[in-house]
Amino acid sequence: RIVEFFEELGWEVDVFTDQSGQRITLVDDEGEGVFDVFFPVPETIIVSRHPAQVQYLRSLGFSGVVREHVTASDVTDKIVIGNLPMNLAALCVRIGCADMKIPAEKRGCELTLAEVREYSNGVVWYTVTKEVD
Repeated sequence: RIVEFFEELGWEVDVFTDQSGQRITLVDDEGEGVFDVFFPVPETIIVSRHPAQVQYLRSLGFSGVVREHVTASDVTDKIVIGNLPMNLAALCVRIGCADMKIPAEKRGCELTLAEVREYSNGVVWYTVTKEVD
């Protein structure tokens, strides 16, 4: 959105993205960078007590610290993959959950990696905000 905003104002915008984040430079008519800002990628935390689930997420390319349980300070301003209560999810930059269609007879059982792959529909992303009274 930032890039689109400055392009609409007539600025030339150079964007460089790598694993650590994104650098945006506004360029003037003479090709000189006049404004440069770096947006680091927030830390990712995987919240799960299921080893096969963690293996599956890693196979999809997700990385980060794995925790079985988290507090508000663990997830604030972070990207989190896992199931969280709403009050904690609202603190995350972004929250993703594995979308699983687990048969009734397998619920409550520890799944194998093969079963997680079979029942999973990937990761679904959410943005949760707390409403102000």
